[in-house]
Amino acid sequence: MHGILLLIAIVFYFVLAKSITRRLASMPDTARNKRIVTSLCIITAFAIPFWDMPIRHLEFDRLCKTEGGIHVYEEVVLGPEYWNEDNTLKTRPSRKLEDLIPKEFEVIQKDTHPSSITNIRKFSWQIKRKKDQKIMGEKISIWLNPGWLHRNTIGPMGNSKVCPDPKEVPYDSLAEAVFKKPSK
Repeated sequence: MHGILLLIAIVFYFVLAKSITRRLASMPDTARNKRIVTSLCIITAFAIPFWDMPIRHLEFDRLCKTEGGIHVYEEVVLGPEYWNEDNTLKTRPSRKLEDLIPKEFEVIQKDTHPSSITNIRKFSWQIKRKKDQKIMGEKISIWLNPGWLHRNTIGPMGNSKVCPDPKEVPYDSLAEAVFKKPSK
């Protein structure tokens, strides 16, 4: 699907460039027209490497608002043996998400390949009940990777953005959202 959209965008770009070139070539040779042509050339020189930035950032913001964050589909009440005195979940020796949840549940990690146009990637961590494979909750992180110019010239480094911010919504917040202490 993305390949078709990219092909349509390339064809549109060439048709537009051809019509603009013909129009500019037919203009009378005046100082005003030379300024117009020079301005259009400068705009084009900047537009080609950066055309995707507004599209990418708008799509990233939309996905952050509609899909990013923690989504709880069913809360699970765990007995007192799962809780510390400070109301935090007891953990096994490590602090991985898998070690925060009871053995009747599992953590499934998913990663989507980035869109060829926007280079946005989605990661999700799901807590699933093993006996019926029901998803209890998930955390979805949206990653905005560097744009096409940066990726294709100096490699897969540079400024990425992620939502929600891992410092504000750490991985263990999913377990805290899904698993609840019994009310007294």
